[in-house]
Amino acid sequence: MSKFVETIKNRAKFYKDGETSAKRINHMLAAGLVISILFSVVVVAAPPAERYIPMGPGCAVQEIIPLDKPYLTTADVIEYAADTAIGSYTFSAANFSRDLGSTKKRFTPEGWSEWNDAITANGVLNYVVRHAAMVTAYTSDEAPVVVNEGLGIASGNYADRYAWEVKVPFRVTYLSANNKVPQQLEARVIVIRRPYSDDPFFKGLGVTSLIVRQG
Repeated sequence: MSKFVETIKNRAKFYKDGETSAKRINHMLAAGLVISILFSVVVVAAPPAERYIPMGPGCAVQEIIPLDKPYLTTADVIEYAADTAIGSYTFSAANFSRDLGSTKKRFTPEGWSEWNDAITANGVLNYVVRHAAMVTAYTSDEAPVVVNEGLGIASGNYADRYAWEVKVPFRVTYLSANNKVPQQLEARVIVIRRPYSDDPFFKGLGVTSLIVRQG
């Protein structure tokens, strides 16, 4: 009889210990759930700041340099300015938008709008359309050169950006069915630093102004 009672007691102790362990586990799970909810509330209320990593060609990580500091070499800036000037004067009447599609990406929105207004005001676009002509630009014998650089060169919202003023001499030819007109021009190009994400050419540059006059 005593053995039977002892067995009953052992079973009761086993079940009691199991119940205690289950309660302890439930308390731990409840505490974990509360902590998880609190963490979620904190993340939603104060999300961590987003971080952007600039990527260059081939997904290479680019070093982040403040936009009020120079970055590329003078030769790189001159090449960017010259390519923009020459590209801006290489188009046909039939495919104006398509021909200038790539060049447009070199400008800031303000720079592109200013250039469009200028090419209309100076009669170039009207001439090309009226004569169904094609205008093609070439490099000149005189090399492009940086005439000024630093802060305050660009205007408006870009005054605090590092900028370069580049003089780009170049030649153009207006070609139509009955005529061929050569012309020597000189562009004053303002190139600024801008985020890599804004420059499809991964240079971190942009043209805010392109003013052309006869050379």
